[in-house]
Amino acid sequence: MAERNLAEASAKIGVERSQQYHRLTIIGNIMAGLANINISSFNAIGAAFHFGPSLTLPVFESVKREANTDAAIARYEAALAAFYARVRLAAKEVEGALIQLDAVDKQHPTASSAASHYRKYLDSMQEAYRKGIASLIEVETSRRYVLAADLALARLDHKKVTAWISLYRAVGGSWEAGHKRSIDDHGQPAVND
Repeated sequence: MAERNLAEASAKIGVERSQQYHRLTIIGNIMAGLANINISSFNAIGAAFHFGPSLTLPVFESVKREANTDAAIARYEAALAAFYARVRLAAKEVEGALIQLDAVDKQHPTASSAASHYRKYLDSMQEAYRKGIASLIEVETSRRYVLAADLALARLDHKKVTAWISLYRAVGGSWEAGHKRSIDDHGQPAVND
């Protein structure tokens, strides 16, 4: 949108500058009509024709037209500043999404390993409980650790998907309401052929 506004403002400068130049307009009319000339029983039927040039000189309006050109240039510069701001914002959004993706990718192996180790700990605590070595409270505490680790892993997966969506939107992507995209096992957009 900012790019279109910039192009429109640029075109308006040309329009306003063209208003400062002299214009020569040639207009003419040919009208079919009857002209009845009566000279001692001589009747003539003819057509009327009009031709006339028109010259427009912006002498008295030159200051106004120059001001209009200056205003168009000012609008162009404002549109250019808005365009640059939008480009900077888009670069910032892309950078933020990439940083978030990188952070999630770095945290994921640790969180996955922790969840795996907590599951092994739960299994060993359940075995110890069956043998009478551990109490039920210790088993349930280890189960709570497993659930917390799984929840942390799910939150990381959610952050990864959110970061992919942010990146997709930041680079100019959008989607239709009925259009569905699938995500592969690694949390990345899947390619559908």
